[in-house]
Amino acid sequence: MNKLKVGFTATVLVMGACGLMGFMAKDDDKGRARAEASQCVSSRGLDTDIIDENTILMSQGSTRIVVKVDGCDLDDFHILKMTYRGSDWICGASDLDIRSINRMGSHIDSGQYCFVRDYRSVTKDEARDLKKKRAAG
Repeated sequence: MNKLKVGFTATVLVMGACGLMGFMAKDDDKGRARAEASQCVSSRGLDTDIIDENTILMSQGSTRIVVKVDGCDLDDFHILKMTYRGSDWICGASDLDIRSINRMGSHIDSGQYCFVRDYRSVTKDEARDLKKKRAAG
C-alpha cells in the first residue's frame, strides 16, 4: 500500500510540475507577443523624421521606432516614399520598402531604394535624444 501511495504522489507531483511549466510557457508567449506588438506601428498617421544619413525615426502615439538604412540618400533634399507589404501595420524591416526621392529643382527622380538593416523600438527619452542630435547636426 505504501508503494502505491508513493507512486501516486510522485505521479501527481510530476503532472503538477508539467502543468505549471506549461502555464509559465503560455505567460512567456504572451509577454513575447506584447513585446513584438510594441514594435508595431500603423502606417496611418505615421510621423517620420530623418535623423541622419542612415537613421529614420518613426512615431505614432506612444510608439517610437528607429529604422537604420543603407544605400540611399537621407537628407533635407530628399523625401521618403514608403510602400507597405501586406497590411498597413509595420512590425519589422520586411514590412516596408523605403525609397529616397530627390525633390530639388523641376526634376523628381524615381528614387533610390534603401536597404533596411535594423528596426527596433525606442523609449520616449531615446527618441528625444535622437531629435536633439538631428537639431544639433
